[in-house]
Amino acid sequence: MLSTDQMALMEKDMYKVSRETYKEETVMFPKVYKVIANTSGGGDKNTQLLGAHDIKEHETENEDIDFHSPVQGWQAWVKYRTFSDGVNFSKNAVEDNVRNGEIGKTLKGYAATWGSAIRNKKETFAANIFTYGGYTSGDDVYNNSWGNETDSAGDLIYDSKPLFALTGAPRTTKGGGTYYNAISTGALSPTNFETLYILVSDTNSYSEWCSYFMSHKKKLLNCFIKIYVMKVKYKLRRLL
Repeated sequence: MLSTDQMALMEKDMYKVSRETYKEETVMFPKVYKVIANTSGGGDKNTQLLGAHDIKEHETENEDIDFHSPVQGWQAWVKYRTFSDGVNFSKNAVEDNVRNGEIGKTLKGYAATWGSAIRNKKETFAANIFTYGGYTSGDDVYNNSWGNETDSAGDLIYDSKPLFALTGAPRTTKGGGTYYNAISTGALSPTNFETLYILVSDTNSYSEWCSYFMSHKKKLLNCFIKIYVMKVKYKLRRLL
């Protein structure tokens, strides 16, 4: 019985067959994330240790020094995820391919597409961190429970808040301060871009003890400019 999975390979009509291909764009996830290879085990956990408080200026002679005990901050979990795909042929498909001398070519051609599939999965999975960043209920992409380790934040990030916290639902630091890192409007404009940049590079440049620190404004600016330009190009493509 002839397999109907890939009839074009069996038909002797002199027409060509070709596997679907797409022009590949440069992936962005290595530019946004720190990629660590050769991990082992089911996951990892990291506990933040907080640094010094804000340095106090003395107003009077012999003024007492404020002492603080070192404490820990937030805990975060990492789950090492496994992705896979496989290929199978029916008995008839194997017999037909062997008979036509195409079994090796078929397997090689199909397996070659896994490279693009892996590449695309890495990119889309990395993008989902931002795609679901504003969901108040979170998403499984943030849930890093593994083995006997339970991510206390569930489908949200370390402090049980969405990645992007709005003005009405700010996150709280260990020092008691509150801040937000997103705006509700989705409009792409220079004004909103400026607002986001100031939020990230200056307004939120405070430690968990609410002490101001110097952020890497140049790197952040370059990152935002790239994202902004990409969005502008995308909107132009849609309009054209």
